[in-house]
Amino acid sequence: SHSDEYARPGYYKVDFPVGITAEMTADVHTGAHRYTFKGKGIPQIQVDAEYCIGWWSKALKAELVADGPNTITGTRNTTAWAHGRDGYFSAEFSVPFAKVEEVGRGKLLLTFPEGTKEVSVFAGLSGVSAENAKANRLAESSGATFDDMVSRAYSQWDAALGKIKVEGGPADVFYTCLYHTFVTPNRLDDVDGSYRDFKGENRKVAPGRSYYSTLSIWDTFRGWHPMMTILDPKLTVDIIESMLDMYDCTGELPVWPLSSFETISSSCRSASSKAGS
Repeated sequence: SHSDEYARPGYYKVDFPVGITAEMTADVHTGAHRYTFKGKGIPQIQVDAEYCIGWWSKALKAELVADGPNTITGTRNTTAWAHGRDGYFSAEFSVPFAKVEEVGRGKLLLTFPEGTKEVSVFAGLSGVSAENAKANRLAESSGATFDDMVSRAYSQWDAALGKIKVEGGPADVFYTCLYHTFVTPNRLDDVDGSYRDFKGENRKVAPGRSYYSTLSIWDTFRGWHPMMTILDPKLTVDIIESMLDMYDCTGELPVWPLSSFETISSSCRSASSKAGS
Protein backbone atom coordinates (compact mmCIF):
# COMPACT_ATOMS: atom_id res chain seq x y z
CA SER A 1 0.00 0.00 0.00
CA HIS A 2 1.21 3.52 -0.78
CA SER A 3 0.21 4.45 2.78
CA ASP A 4 3.07 2.22 3.98
CA GLU A 5 5.67 3.96 1.77
CA TYR A 6 8.06 6.79 2.52
CA ALA A 7 10.38 8.41 -0.01
CA ARG A 8 12.72 11.35 -0.34
CA PRO A 9 15.60 12.00 -2.75
CA GLY A 10 18.12 9.21 -2.25
CA TYR A 11 15.98 7.06 0.07
CA TYR A 12 12.96 4.75 -0.18
CA LYS A 13 11.19 2.68 2.47
CA VAL A 14 8.16 0.39 2.43
CA ASP A 15 6.56 -1.81 5.11
CA PHE A 16 5.01 -5.12 4.06
CA PRO A 17 2.05 -6.65 5.98
CA VAL A 18 4.03 -9.88 6.53
CA GLY A 19 6.36 -8.02 8.88
CA ILE A 20 9.23 -7.03 6.59
CA THR A 21 10.56 -3.52 6.07
CA ALA A 22 12.61 -2.79 2.94
CA GLU A 23 14.80 0.30 2.62
CA MET A 24 16.87 1.39 -0.38
CA THR A 25 19.44 4.02 -1.29
CA ALA A 26 22.26 4.37 -3.81
CA ASP A 27 25.63 5.85 -4.64
CA VAL A 28 26.91 6.42 -8.20
CA HIS A 29 27.63 2.76 -9.00
CA THR A 30 26.29 0.94 -5.94
CA GLY A 31 22.81 0.21 -4.66
CA ALA A 32 22.22 -0.42 -0.95
CA HIS A 33 19.27 -2.28 0.58
CA ARG A 34 18.31 -3.02 4.18
CA TYR A 35 15.70 -5.62 5.09
CA THR A 36 14.30 -5.81 8.62
CA PHE A 37 12.45 -9.01 9.54
CA LYS A 38 9.87 -8.36 12.28
CA GLY A 39 7.41 -11.17 11.63
CA LYS A 40 7.47 -14.92 12.07
CA GLY A 41 9.08 -17.38 9.70
CA ILE A 42 12.45 -18.04 8.09
CA PRO A 43 14.35 -14.93 6.92
CA GLN A 44 14.85 -15.26 3.16
CA ILE A 45 15.63 -13.05 0.17
CA GLN A 46 15.03 -14.14 -3.43
CA VAL A 47 17.27 -12.56 -6.08
CA ASP A 48 15.85 -12.64 -9.62
CA ALA A 49 18.21 -11.66 -12.44
CA GLU A 50 15.65 -12.58 -15.10
CA TYR A 51 13.04 -10.03 -14.03
CA CYS A 52 12.38 -7.22 -16.52
CA ILE A 53 10.08 -4.20 -16.40
CA GLY A 54 7.51 -4.06 -19.21
CA TRP A 55 5.96 -6.79 -21.32
CA TRP A 56 8.27 -5.93 -24.25
CA SER A 57 11.50 -6.57 -22.35
CA LYS A 58 13.08 -10.01 -22.03
CA ALA A 59 16.23 -11.44 -20.48
CA LEU A 60 18.12 -13.44 -23.10
CA LYS A 61 20.70 -14.41 -20.48
CA ALA A 62 20.41 -14.46 -16.70
CA GLU A 63 22.97 -16.06 -14.42
CA LEU A 64 23.55 -15.90 -10.68
CA VAL A 65 26.21 -17.61 -8.59
CA ALA A 66 27.01 -17.57 -4.89
CA ASP A 67 30.78 -17.01 -4.95
CA GLY A 68 31.35 -16.57 -1.22
CA PRO A 69 29.73 -17.15 2.19
CA ASN A 70 27.88 -13.84 1.87
CA THR A 71 28.37 -12.70 -1.76
CA ILE A 72 26.72 -13.35 -5.11
CA THR A 73 27.62 -12.32 -8.66
CA GLY A 74 25.18 -11.89 -11.52
CA THR A 75 25.14 -11.20 -15.23
CA ARG A 76 22.37 -10.79 -17.77
CA ASN A 77 21.65 -9.68 -21.31
CA THR A 78 18.31 -8.06 -22.08
CA THR A 79 16.53 -7.30 -25.32
CA ALA A 80 13.71 -4.96 -26.42
CA TRP A 81 14.41 -1.26 -25.97
CA ALA A 82 17.37 -1.27 -26.48
CA HIS A 83 18.50 -4.61 -27.90
CA GLY A 84 21.26 -6.74 -26.40
CA ARG A 85 22.33 -4.81 -23.31
CA ASP A 86 24.79 -6.47 -20.93
CA GLY A 87 24.64 -5.87 -17.19
CA TYR A 88 26.71 -7.17 -14.30
CA PHE A 89 26.47 -6.91 -10.54
CA SER A 90 28.32 -8.01 -7.42
CA ALA A 91 26.44 -8.06 -4.13
CA GLU A 92 27.62 -8.45 -0.55
CA PHE A 93 25.23 -9.32 2.30
CA SER A 94 25.88 -8.31 5.92
CA VAL A 95 24.90 -11.80 7.16
CA PRO A 96 26.37 -15.07 5.79
CA PHE A 97 23.98 -17.42 4.04
CA ALA A 98 22.65 -20.45 5.87
CA LYS A 99 21.46 -21.96 2.58
CA VAL A 100 21.52 -21.07 -1.13
CA GLU A 101 19.01 -22.65 -3.54
CA GLU A 102 18.68 -22.24 -7.29
CA VAL A 103 14.93 -21.91 -7.87
CA GLY A 104 14.92 -21.14 -11.61
CA ARG A 105 17.03 -19.61 -14.34
CA GLY A 106 18.79 -16.61 -12.86
CA LYS A 107 16.98 -17.03 -9.52
CA LEU A 108 18.56 -17.72 -6.13
CA LEU A 109 16.72 -18.15 -2.83
CA LEU A 110 18.97 -17.03 0.00
CA THR A 111 18.14 -18.31 3.48
CA PHE A 112 19.68 -16.64 6.53
CA PRO A 113 20.23 -18.11 10.00
CA GLU A 114 17.17 -18.44 12.19
CA GLY A 115 16.69 -15.36 14.32
CA THR A 116 18.25 -12.96 11.79
CA LYS A 117 16.47 -9.64 12.19
CA GLU A 118 18.33 -7.39 9.75
CA VAL A 119 20.24 -7.86 6.50
CA SER A 120 22.01 -5.10 4.57
CA VAL A 121 22.94 -5.59 0.92
CA PHE A 122 25.47 -3.64 -1.15
CA ALA A 123 25.30 -4.29 -4.91
CA GLY A 124 27.81 -2.81 -7.34
CA LEU A 125 26.73 -2.44 -10.97
CA SER A 126 28.73 -2.37 -14.21
CA GLY A 127 28.08 -2.54 -17.93
CA VAL A 128 31.58 -3.92 -18.53
CA SER A 129 32.23 -6.96 -16.32
CA ALA A 130 31.48 -8.71 -13.04
CA GLU A 131 34.99 -7.84 -11.88
CA ASN A 132 34.29 -4.15 -12.46
CA ALA A 133 30.97 -4.46 -10.63
CA LYS A 134 32.86 -5.80 -7.60
CA ALA A 135 35.45 -3.03 -7.85
CA ASN A 136 32.66 -0.43 -7.99
CA ARG A 137 31.03 -1.95 -4.91
CA LEU A 138 34.25 -2.05 -2.91
CA ALA A 139 35.14 1.51 -3.87
CA GLU A 140 31.81 2.93 -2.70
CA SER A 141 30.61 0.69 0.14
CA SER A 142 33.67 -0.92 1.75
CA GLY A 143 33.48 -0.23 5.48
CA ALA A 144 30.19 1.65 5.12
CA THR A 145 26.86 0.92 6.79
CA PHE A 146 23.47 1.35 5.16
CA ASP A 147 22.96 4.55 7.16
CA ASP A 148 26.33 5.83 5.89
CA MET A 149 25.11 5.29 2.32
CA VAL A 150 21.85 7.12 3.10
CA SER A 151 23.77 10.11 4.49
CA ARG A 152 26.02 10.18 1.43
CA ALA A 153 23.04 10.09 -0.94
CA TYR A 154 21.32 12.86 1.03
CA SER A 155 24.42 15.05 0.77
CA GLN A 156 24.68 14.46 -2.99
CA TRP A 157 21.02 15.31 -3.56
CA ASP A 158 21.18 18.30 -1.22
CA ALA A 159 24.08 19.70 -3.26
CA ALA A 160 22.26 19.10 -6.56
CA LEU A 161 18.91 20.56 -5.50
CA GLY A 162 20.57 23.37 -3.55
CA LYS A 163 21.87 24.92 -6.76
CA ILE A 164 18.60 26.87 -6.96
CA LYS A 165 17.14 28.73 -3.98
CA VAL A 166 13.38 29.33 -4.01
CA GLU A 167 11.76 32.12 -2.03
CA GLY A 168 8.00 32.10 -1.66
CA GLY A 169 5.52 30.08 -3.67
CA PRO A 170 5.06 26.28 -3.70
CA ALA A 171 8.70 25.35 -3.10
CA ASP A 172 7.87 21.65 -2.64
CA VAL A 173 6.39 21.49 -6.15
CA PHE A 174 9.41 23.25 -7.63
CA TYR A 175 11.95 20.99 -5.94
CA THR A 176 10.01 17.87 -6.92
CA CYS A 177 10.25 18.98 -10.55
CA LEU A 178 13.92 19.88 -10.14
CA TYR A 179 14.55 16.43 -8.64
CA HIS A 180 13.09 14.83 -11.77
CA THR A 181 15.54 16.74 -13.96
CA PHE A 182 18.45 14.99 -12.21
CA VAL A 183 17.14 11.42 -12.55
CA THR A 184 18.79 11.00 -15.95
CA PRO A 185 21.09 10.75 -17.85
CA ASN A 186 22.77 7.58 -16.55
CA ARG A 187 26.48 7.34 -15.96
CA LEU A 188 28.03 4.25 -17.56
CA ASP A 189 31.74 4.55 -16.74
CA ASP A 190 33.06 2.50 -13.82
CA VAL A 191 35.30 3.76 -11.02
CA ASP A 192 38.35 3.01 -13.18
CA GLY A 193 36.86 4.89 -16.16
CA SER A 194 35.89 1.78 -18.14
CA TYR A 195 32.70 1.68 -20.21
CA ARG A 196 31.16 -0.35 -23.05
CA ASP A 197 31.08 1.64 -26.29
CA PHE A 198 28.67 1.51 -29.24
CA LYS A 199 30.73 -1.25 -30.87
CA GLY A 200 30.44 -3.42 -27.79
CA GLU A 201 34.10 -2.86 -26.99
CA ASN A 202 35.54 -1.76 -23.66
CA ARG A 203 37.07 1.71 -23.54
CA LYS A 204 38.13 4.21 -20.89
CA VAL A 205 37.21 7.85 -20.55
CA ALA A 206 39.92 10.44 -20.13
CA PRO A 207 40.80 11.31 -16.51
CA GLY A 208 38.28 13.71 -15.02
CA ARG A 209 35.58 12.82 -17.56
CA SER A 210 32.43 10.71 -17.28
CA TYR A 211 30.55 8.75 -19.95
CA TYR A 212 26.76 9.14 -20.08
CA SER A 213 23.88 7.38 -21.79
CA THR A 214 20.05 7.50 -21.63
CA LEU A 215 20.09 10.72 -23.62
CA SER A 216 16.60 11.48 -24.91
CA ILE A 217 18.04 14.30 -26.96
CA TRP A 218 15.03 15.14 -29.14
CA ASP A 219 12.93 15.43 -25.93
CA THR A 220 15.40 17.46 -23.90
CA PHE A 221 17.21 19.90 -26.22
CA ARG A 222 14.62 22.68 -25.81
CA GLY A 223 14.64 23.17 -22.04
CA TRP A 224 16.69 20.61 -20.13
CA HIS A 225 20.03 21.04 -21.91
CA PRO A 226 20.00 24.86 -21.76
CA MET A 227 19.22 24.63 -18.03
CA MET A 228 22.11 22.21 -17.43
CA THR A 229 24.58 24.58 -19.12
CA ILE A 230 23.85 26.83 -16.13
CA LEU A 231 23.33 24.29 -13.31
CA ASP A 232 25.97 21.72 -14.26
CA PRO A 233 28.44 22.80 -16.96
CA LYS A 234 30.67 19.75 -16.38
CA LEU A 235 27.74 17.41 -17.05
CA THR A 236 27.04 19.30 -20.27
CA VAL A 237 30.65 18.88 -21.45
CA ASP A 238 30.64 15.19 -20.50
CA ILE A 239 27.43 14.63 -22.48
CA ILE A 240 28.90 16.32 -25.55
CA GLU A 241 32.08 14.27 -25.26
CA SER A 242 30.02 11.10 -24.80
CA MET A 243 28.05 11.87 -27.97
CA LEU A 244 31.29 12.40 -29.87
CA ASP A 245 32.54 9.03 -28.61
CA MET A 246 29.35 7.50 -30.02
CA TYR A 247 29.97 9.31 -33.31
CA ASP A 248 33.46 7.81 -33.46
CA CYS A 249 31.87 4.34 -33.31
CA THR A 250 29.11 4.75 -35.88
CA GLY A 251 29.85 7.82 -37.99
CA GLU A 252 26.54 9.31 -36.81
CA LEU A 253 25.58 11.46 -33.86
CA PRO A 254 23.16 9.66 -31.51
CA VAL A 255 19.41 10.31 -31.36
CA TRP A 256 18.32 8.27 -28.31
CA PRO A 257 21.27 6.28 -26.89
CA LEU A 258 20.58 3.81 -24.10
CA SER A 259 23.26 1.73 -22.37
CA SER A 260 25.73 1.46 -25.26
CA PHE A 261 23.04 1.17 -27.94
CA GLU A 262 21.16 3.53 -30.23
CA THR A 263 17.47 2.82 -29.71
CA ILE A 264 16.36 4.53 -32.93
CA SER A 265 18.29 2.33 -35.33
CA SER A 266 18.48 -1.45 -35.24
CA SER A 267 21.44 -2.89 -33.37
CA CYS A 268 24.19 -0.31 -33.02
CA ARG A 269 26.75 -3.03 -33.40
CA SER A 270 25.28 -3.78 -36.84
CA ALA A 271 25.38 -0.08 -37.68
CA SER A 272 28.96 0.04 -36.50
CA SER A 273 30.01 -2.84 -38.74
CA LYS A 274 28.38 -1.19 -41.75
CA ALA A 275 30.09 2.11 -40.96
CA GLY A 276 33.39 0.30 -40.63
CA SER A 277 33.03 -1.35 -44.02
